[in-house]
Amino acid sequence: APPSPDDESVGTLRRDRHCYVCKTAYRRVDADYHLMCPDCAQENRVRRHARCDLTGRTAVVTGGRVKIGFHTVLKLLRDGAQVIVTTRFPRDAARRYAAVPDSADWADRLYVHGLDLLDLPATLDFVALVGRRFGGLDILVNNAAQTLWRPPAYHREVREAEATPLAGPAARIAVGAAPTRP
Repeated sequence: APPSPDDESVGTLRRDRHCYVCKTAYRRVDADYHLMCPDCAQENRVRRHARCDLTGRTAVVTGGRVKIGFHTVLKLLRDGAQVIVTTRFPRDAARRYAAVPDSADWADRLYVHGLDLLDLPATLDFVALVGRRFGGLDILVNNAAQTLWRPPAYHREVREAEATPLAGPAARIAVGAAPTRP
């Protein structure tokens, strides 16, 4: 039978697949959570837009420039947290955050810190900076990872853009060393 309009399924597999979360075998494929069984997909759908008040909380998200790190930062900011993002490309990150339609609502609580986590002395300086300037940390999301080696040409455009000063709404986002808390 074809799926009903409120069914989140996009089809049925010929063979069982095991759920990424609970490892149960399944065949119905969810439109958003194709690697999860229908029960886990529904649970994730319910929790996807969950909210909590993080006002007064400070979070660090490593690798917050793109993908899941970027969306994690947005969720934390929209829930009221002050967020410190680390990335190797801080100006690019500031431009991306400034382009989000509701950025005016939270840009004053976003701090983007340029950091290559492979540089241990710089990482230790960053940890000290967070303690000194923000009085500690409530939330830590370790998202940064360098799982694939890329040739220098791969990041050429974004590296060149890092030399361009920020303008417009992006210029209002704190980049570099995070400023002292008011």
